[in-house]
Amino acid sequence: MGGMSLIGLALSAAAPIVSGVMQRNAAKTAAAQARETAAAQARIAEQNRGLALDEAEATSKAGAEEEQKLRDRVRATLASQNAQYGASGLSLASGSPFHVGLSTLEEGEADVGALRENYARKKFSLVNQAQQYGTQGRYALIEGDAKARAYEAQGRAALTGGLLQSAGFVASKWGDMLGSRRPSGGVVGSPNAGNFYGYGSMSGANAGRALLKPQGWYKDFRPKWGR
Repeated sequence: MGGMSLIGLALSAAAPIVSGVMQRNAAKTAAAQARETAAAQARIAEQNRGLALDEAEATSKAGAEEEQKLRDRVRATLASQNAQYGASGLSLASGSPFHVGLSTLEEGEADVGALRENYARKKFSLVNQAQQYGTQGRYALIEGDAKARAYEAQGRAALTGGLLQSAGFVASKWGDMLGSRRPSGGVVGSPNAGNFYGYGSMSGANAGRALLKPQGWYKDFRPKWGR
């Protein structure tokens, strides 16, 4: 196999690895973007939750103030009625003056109850909205992390696949190289000498082991107990 063919073999073997690394890096970038997007969505949801809670608190205070104003108007109406009946010399403890005052109180309490209920519904709606924003923020983080993990898994799979593809390519070409030296009888050997690099005729598997076996110099460095 010539020099150019060895370069071509190296480039072909490296191509799947390079592709796998690029896909892994792209997956890491996508995973980081997914987490960043989720974090931004969670921050927005948290801000909206805080605004909704602030508005709920403001609604509660406004309801209390409106209720107090309504009660003040009812008391002012009762005071005006009592003054009119007193100027006329009528008793406020019985008869028409008493019933008029009682009716004013009952209507005032009904109005207060309706006002309180109306503001309570507004506050409940805002608190519920705040809880929904909080849930949205949590789910955004969970979903973002799930997407990021999926991207990372894809990147690892791409890199592993590139490594396996490269290893398979090299093994295939190595097998082709050994096969090109196999004579018609199925024995690996040199076309001229009938042996495999001085090791004699042998199978392809033995030829591979022979190439990987240390040569004569190895004997000089073996431990004494291994000789």
